[in-house]
Amino acid sequence: MIDEILSLVEKHEQWRGKECLNLIPSENVMSPAVRSLLASELGHRYTARDRFYMGTRFMDEIEQCGEKLAKEVFGAETADLRPLSGHIADMIFLASFTKPGDVLMCVSPEDGGYPGLWDDGLAGLLGLKAVPFPFSRENMKIDAEKAKEAIERFKPKVLVFGASLILFPHPVRELAETAHECGAIVGFDGSHVLGLIAGKHFQDPLREGANALFGSAHKSFFGPQGGIFLA
Repeated sequence: MIDEILSLVEKHEQWRGKECLNLIPSENVMSPAVRSLLASELGHRYTARDRFYMGTRFMDEIEQCGEKLAKEVFGAETADLRPLSGHIADMIFLASFTKPGDVLMCVSPEDGGYPGLWDDGLAGLLGLKAVPFPFSRENMKIDAEKAKEAIERFKPKVLVFGASLILFPHPVRELAETAHECGAIVGFDGSHVLGLIAGKHFQDPLREGANALFGSAHKSFFGPQGGIFLA
């Protein structure tokens, strides 16, 4: 069985690394330098903010360096690299600002939104009512004018911009003021476009009125599998 597993790993390396043309940004390629660090002794360790576990002083320094770099890259006041995935980062955002019965407004999965936010995902888990952004399937964009009306009507506690299928910037700047006037917290799940945001080749949610930017750290932002939270 061990030989079979090792053979499968070798086949995966050959196929995925040399023979496969990957066209899905959610499955990016890490640099050899980053992969080598994951193979180091600390690659299978973990630490905690309360320093309960001993022997983590160098890991703690690395975490602090990573957060400093993240704040510089994204122009954020605070950064947290602890979320295990973009989904967990979504959960942190929703659990921090909502209670059961509150309204969550986001892009419907039918319009390319992340299914993990919807009724069968975090909204259902946390007892939230998921309401979709009005969306134009003709131009694949959120309808900003209709969205303003929907925000005023449904009074969502949180808005989450971003989607799994996202072709254009979302109207954060156009809707943030209306959302804040209605008492909503605005988040942007940048999982699929985080690398473009970091490289200044997409929109800048934190400058456009979003209270928080979060998502996966291994998609267009080509790091190890994990999550990130910025505000």
